Amino acid sequence: DNGCWGVQIGIESMSEYVRSEIINRKESNTTIDRAFRLMDEVGLPYSIDYILGLPKETEEDLIRAAEKFIELKACHRVSPFLLAYLPKHPLTTKAHELGILSDEDIENLENGDHDHYLGYGSLGTKKELRMLLAYKYFFRMIPHLPRSINRFILKSKLFKVFSRIPFFGEF
Repeated sequence: DNGCWGVQIGIESMSEYVRSEIINRKESNTTIDRAFRLMDEVGLPYSIDYILGLPKETEEDLIRAAEKFIELKACHRVSPFLLAYLPKHPLTTKAHELGILSDEDIENLENGDHDHYLGYGSLGTKKELRMLLAYKYFFRMIPHLPRSINRFILKSKLFKVFSRIPFFGEF
């Protein structure tokens, strides 16, 4: 009624622990679910921003996120981005304190020796990156495929085939 034609919501993670303790975002899953439900009920199109590779986020968290995204009705886009640490940022400091980033990693970040969030981010091993890229491509597909197909892809873990796609550039 007020002329709103769409919403972009940055949830960053479906893990309450990661949001609260790692990136200092205090929204509960109940609050986020309510926002999704309200937008779905009125048919207000929305897109979701999501960060892949946040410290302490598990593969189980990613699976729960996919399960949630599959059930959304008015979501027209999921935009997953790969985490890119920034020099002297509180998240970078926390990752260093947790032992996720080494002193050498911090030095490399401060020298600009990492990719950005639109590329391959500044994440760990090639194996970890490939797994996150599989989720990235699956999350992007979810709003465009029927729920039954998405459920099959998730249950069978067929999306993991995306980890085998050749990528340009080095990482």
